Amino acid sequence: MKKCYKKIGLAFASVMFSLFVAEVGIRVLDPPPHPLAPIRVDDIRASENPILVYDYRPKTKSKGTGNLDNSYFNFEGLRDREHGLVKASGTRRIICIGDSTTAGNGVKNNDDRFTYLLEKRLNNNSNNPVHYEIFNMGVTGYQTVQEVETLRTKGLKYQPDLVLLTVCLNDFRMGGSFFRIKEKESRDQLFSSRTISDHVVQNSRLAFFVHHRLFAQPSHFEMEYRRTQLEGECPVERGMRQLAELQQEHRFAVCVVVLPIFANSFEKYPKKVQHSHEQVAEIVSRYPQIHFTDLKSDFQQLPEPPPYYACDRLHLNEIGHQEMTEMLLPIVRDIMESSVPPRFPEAVSSKVGLGDNRSRN
Repeated sequence: MKKCYKKIGLAFASVMFSLFVAEVGIRVLDPPPHPLAPIRVDDIRASENPILVYDYRPKTKSKGTGNLDNSYFNFEGLRDREHGLVKASGTRRIICIGDSTTAGNGVKNNDDRFTYLLEKRLNNNSNNPVHYEIFNMGVTGYQTVQEVETLRTKGLKYQPDLVLLTVCLNDFRMGGSFFRIKEKESRDQLFSSRTISDHVVQNSRLAFFVHHRLFAQPSHFEMEYRRTQLEGECPVERGMRQLAELQQEHRFAVCVVVLPIFANSFEKYPKKVQHSHEQVAEIVSRYPQIHFTDLKSDFQQLPEPPPYYACDRLHLNEIGHQEMTEMLLPIVRDIMESSVPPRFPEAVSSKVGLGDNRSRN
């Protein structure tokens, strides 16, 4: 028995030592994905809108620790400055919708995000009589259907001339904040089954890496949302169709932008992720009135490796937001300065009862 206990003890010690070495090694090598500081549940609230599920708490300052540190959420519950409802003469409005990549998670200063930088660049031409106003309506964890619902419930009253939707390649799933708000609502039931594992994943770099690379699976909450709100459809597909219908009804231009993941090298880009790029492109191609651009090729041409422009695999850092601004600037200018109104296919227009295809742009 002593020999048996000794062998068990040695095996246990070997496993613990191996895990310790792996933990140290992964912290030194620091491979993606990289954990951002978690969004505090105190920064978000449950929404009465069953599609949105949650949003930021309006007129508050974030209590977060790194991700949205000291960020201000306006009266709409968005990480943006306050905007007046009246649209002044000569003003063109751009509403940016998306998830945490649009909200700017990982970038502490709001002025360092691409939405502010793009607005500044567009207004930098003193000879241009048009004044541009950009709204940042990104919310962490949202997928496409939630983003379009944000536009419908919070953005349309501002009379946008252009809606810019940034697609993150995890938009085919529900984001982490969705689960946090649901966990807060049912903490008693979930305490024993999730708290310990969540604590380990949050504090161990090795556990975080393994969890997000191997074991990230749809939860009960996600499956229920898909059944009741998405009716089994892909969030990107359903959201894009809803966006096209809003565009036809309210006569604004739309540009869909795809952000790549920022792994170690674009030369070894994961085939599964590349398929997601192609899937988004195919979905958007069904709506010829929607402009589309995939920024992967633009970032691929930059001199530094992908991690230089991001704080993890998904979220741009300040340098990445600057580069994204330069990529979007000619695209947005071309759309906004074009005298050609958006074109709507006859068959799609009749679906929503449009009798007049004139654009207010």
